[in-house]
Amino acid sequence: MADDSFRDPNCFPTTRWSIVRRAGDRFDADQSAALQELLTRYWSALKTHLVKSRQIQSSDADDLVQGFIEHKILERNLLSVAEPSRGRFRSLLVHSLDNYAKNQLEKRRAKKRSADHALPMPGNDLGVASTPDTRADHAFDVQWARTVLADASDRMQQECLGSNRETLWLVFHGRILAPIYEGAEPISYSALVNRFAFRSPAQASNALMTGKRMFARSLRLVISQYVHDEHEIEQELAELQDIVSQP
Repeated sequence: MADDSFRDPNCFPTTRWSIVRRAGDRFDADQSAALQELLTRYWSALKTHLVKSRQIQSSDADDLVQGFIEHKILERNLLSVAEPSRGRFRSLLVHSLDNYAKNQLEKRRAKKRSADHALPMPGNDLGVASTPDTRADHAFDVQWARTVLADASDRMQQECLGSNRETLWLVFHGRILAPIYEGAEPISYSALVNRFAFRSPAQASNALMTGKRMFARSLRLVISQYVHDEHEIEQELAELQDIVSQP
């Protein structure tokens, strides 16, 4: 992930905050599609945040995320107030989800106390740990990183297939993605020469570098859709690299 092409200024796309703005604009004809894309991208990260960082049971986390989407994002149109001046979009989501989850669990606790006529229950009875595991504080970011990388990989694959450059995708997948996601051994350059009829290992290496640059462009495109400017893209890329470099 340390390839210099991540920082190539020529790779910067022109779709800054496009999905967020469309998803929050009820008068935009593309709102539904944009909203669906955002929810697909963030659902897993939001649930993971509740389960690992807030120690909420998985079934409760599903219900809370669903309720958060219905009541905060759809009914109250949370995305309409998402602006670059308010900070990172994913920070807004996490903060809003935490507030929603806290309120819902407090209501549930109060209802349970009323029904039982008992003393307040400890947090664990609601699936909430009283002392969250600090090692899971960045669970949302980890899942976010996985989703972003998967999205970028899908975009790169589609671009390669659409431009008759499937070899670039297969080289990149065999040397980079398969070792990361599948624990496979990177395909050797000699094997790449035999499999794809490269003239030399150097040509295979050049193909890999081209694939890395293509992936970097896809990654910047994914990130640019919910940050404000190029400076924030660089910050997100740096944080992404830091996240994926940790065990």
